[in-house]
Amino acid sequence: MNSFVLPLADLAAKETNRFGPKAANLAALVHSNIPTPGGFAVDANAYREQMHHLNLWEAAKGVFGDDDHSARRHANRIRIALLDEPIKKEIQDQVNDIHLKKFNAKPQESICQGCDYKNVCSFKSEIK
Repeated sequence: MNSFVLPLADLAAKETNRFGPKAANLAALVHSNIPTPGGFAVDANAYREQMHHLNLWEAAKGVFGDDDHSARRHANRIRIALLDEPIKKEIQDQVNDIHLKKFNAKPQESICQGCDYKNVCSFKSEIK
């Protein structure tokens, strides 16, 4: 099984190419014993796996076409699918597991404030 989600305390979370600069910088702070809010990093491969799971690679190729109208249509298809479709079980299970370990609670279903789409948010929870 792929590890799509790692705690920031894991040394591998410092890999910028794998987890992005924000997570890598937070992980570096953790390893320097500088106080951080803690948390976890989601591997870029989780995005690639989700794109594959939703059969969106052809649409992704269409984003880079010469026709602006067609490119926007493909980009919107990807955006809507990523927001509306469930996260692949293997990825969601890993997010749930690490969230449960950190907060002793599963992620709560919420409305994403940035886009008003209903989704499972792994970063906000009601800790009881």
